[in-house]
Amino acid sequence: MKQSTLRTLAYAAAVLVGALALVGVSAFAGLAAREARGTSHDVRTSTNLWNAYQRARYSVVQEALLTQEFRLAASPDFEQAFATEAANLESALAAVEHAAPSDKRLADETRRTNTELSNAVGLLVDAVNAGDARRADRLATKRLDPLFSSAIATVDRGAQAHRAESSVGLEAAETAAATLRRSAVAVVLLALLVSLTAVMAMRLRRRLDEARRSELERLRNAAFTDSLTGVHNHRAFHEDIERLIEESSPDRPISLLMLDLDGLKHVNDRYGHQAGDDRIKLLSSTAGSVVGEPDQLYRLGGDEFALVLRDCAGADAVALAKRIEEAFKQAAPGGEVSFSGGIAVWEDGLTKDELARRADLALLEAKRLKQPALVYTSAFEFAVLEEPADLRHTQVLANALARAVDTKDAYTHSHCETVAELCALMAVELGYDAEHVFKIRLAGLLHDVGKIGVPDAILQKPGRLTDAEFDLMKAHPALGAHILAAAELREEAAWVLAHHERPDGKGYPHGGAGAPLEARIISVADAFEAIVSERPYRAARPASEALAELARCSGTQFDRRCVEALSTVLGMPLAADDEPSEGSSAPRRQLPLGAAA
Repeated sequence: MKQSTLRTLAYAAAVLVGALALVGVSAFAGLAAREARGTSHDVRTSTNLWNAYQRARYSVVQEALLTQEFRLAASPDFEQAFATEAANLESALAAVEHAAPSDKRLADETRRTNTELSNAVGLLVDAVNAGDARRADRLATKRLDPLFSSAIATVDRGAQAHRAESSVGLEAAETAAATLRRSAVAVVLLALLVSLTAVMAMRLRRRLDEARRSELERLRNAAFTDSLTGVHNHRAFHEDIERLIEESSPDRPISLLMLDLDGLKHVNDRYGHQAGDDRIKLLSSTAGSVVGEPDQLYRLGGDEFALVLRDCAGADAVALAKRIEEAFKQAAPGGEVSFSGGIAVWEDGLTKDELARRADLALLEAKRLKQPALVYTSAFEFAVLEEPADLRHTQVLANALARAVDTKDAYTHSHCETVAELCALMAVELGYDAEHVFKIRLAGLLHDVGKIGVPDAILQKPGRLTDAEFDLMKAHPALGAHILAAAELREEAAWVLAHHERPDGKGYPHGGAGAPLEARIISVADAFEAIVSERPYRAARPASEALAELARCSGTQFDRRCVEALSTVLGMPLAADDEPSEGSSAPRRQLPLGAAA
């Protein structure tokens, strides 16, 4: 009886201890779960407040940037833009002022500072509009800059405080999660009820992990994604292209295609910056749809994009740029915006910075030559060479004179400048030294200067010239040579005089076949630019058709070597049936020419 009683008491004690243990573990697990939920809520609250402070800081920085831009160029939209950023700042402060008394104090302090900023900005606007630069500088230095610094410092204090709270909360969340794991093991051993509590704890843990992963993913996307277009940004471009170069090999070429919008300023000025942003987004979506792999597209900033094309040679990149151009023209309203493209192909040992520099240089030449896209060649390096000191002043005057000629002939806008650039590139390809190339470019720039003496009625006539009118037009090489000779540019005068002569002797003014190679370079560049440009009596033709036309006329109207040189610098090989045979035998000089040698 005693043994039975003792056993019963032992069982009862065991049940009681088990029950108490079950209740204790269950209560402990419940408290841990509540703490984890509270910690998760605190982390979210701190994160939201930190984001609000970051928005406030961004608005203050934008106000400072707008003020700096207004000082450099007085924009009529400045006050409206400043008011917009002030409203954004107020919206961000409204999100934090009810969080805690310290947050309200910071919000009120920031508002007071921004009110002082608004007053000082009004004085700055008055000073700039009045043309009082000294007063504007004094206002910026004595009042605006300290106020901006004070506002940013105030917002940073609040942001740092909540960032620290968020870090502490995350650590507490991790501690709570560990406690829940230990409780779950104990509960599984004790009873089904505790097991259910453990399931709840695991669900809570998953929510915390998902929230953390989601936040990390959001931050990563924000760091590598362009906010306007949704494609990769400048930072992602540099990281990705460096990785691709490390993984590349000569049998798997990488081409870099830089795209830059033309005419965006005109759209911004005429329709507003929202319309300009729409064009930027349109180019992004168009390029992404043509490429088919959006991960290859990057926005480098402003209106410039980059496409990193794997397993793609230069000719394939040119074809891709043409497809993007066609799609963009169809999508762009009114055709007011186009783009230029520069292509560089990776070579063994080439760094990412050099690859980007080459693509930028090709882009610059494409803009100058009004071509959709060009592939980098060493001839483009001439564009970055500095002119000799004795030619610099002459070049400035020549540019002004060339613009005057282009203005006189309303149908040839920038014709002389484009011809000059083509002449320089062809001269580099033909092996001339730097000094001689500068002279050839100067002659190309002034090849039509004699048109100053041609009546406007003939220059601007939309139809075909009569024989008498053409005779007057044919006088412009001699008049141009006379003008250049009077300026002591005797070599250039000789080339300008002969730039309408032909290898078959049917040119003018003398009808001779022995024109200098420099004059023949100008002749080819002049004809090419005329073919690819819009004229009142005919539409512009593609560069490939223009090259084919020059090739068919080489040996008679044009020098074969010059046509070949033009084909090379434009990266457009001549078709087999248009390929010119060996022609001019002028000596090829291979003298140092900077990076283009």
